[in-house]
Amino acid sequence: MISRMTCRLSLAILPLLLGSCGLTREPQAPGELGRQFTSTIPGAWSGTISRNGLECRMIKQYKRDGSAQGVLLLKKSQGRVSFVMPEIPFKSRWRVKGDVVETYGIETGIPGLFKPGEVIRDKLVSVSQNRISWRAVDSGNPQTITRLESSR
Repeated sequence: MISRMTCRLSLAILPLLLGSCGLTREPQAPGELGRQFTSTIPGAWSGTISRNGLECRMIKQYKRDGSAQGVLLLKKSQGRVSFVMPEIPFKSRWRVKGDVVETYGIETGIPGLFKPGEVIRDKLVSVSQNRISWRAVDSGNPQTITRLESSR
């Protein structure tokens, strides 16, 4: 008798529990991901991107004041041969407009790697304490960066 009542009660409550665990997420308010990014980003991050036909690993230290610095580790593959270039240090600035991160004022020791006055715009997709994902506004290419352990 008790087990039958428990079973019926469980069946009655189950739809309520499942309804509260819906898989759909409510849409973010405009600018919410940008605000999360701004509060989360200070620290060291790493990600791999492709730019100008190169595989590029970036290790970047973001600061609260909108400045950043880091190194680019470039690898170019041709057939079965890979060329690894020396580390390229860089500096840049960052700002957030709504849910778009803009990287600008990029300085490296290699002329032509970035155009003078170039602004890279990335639309935020998700932001968490240790992982940030976005899509390049111009190409739609996705990128994810992860927080480096030492910067927690």
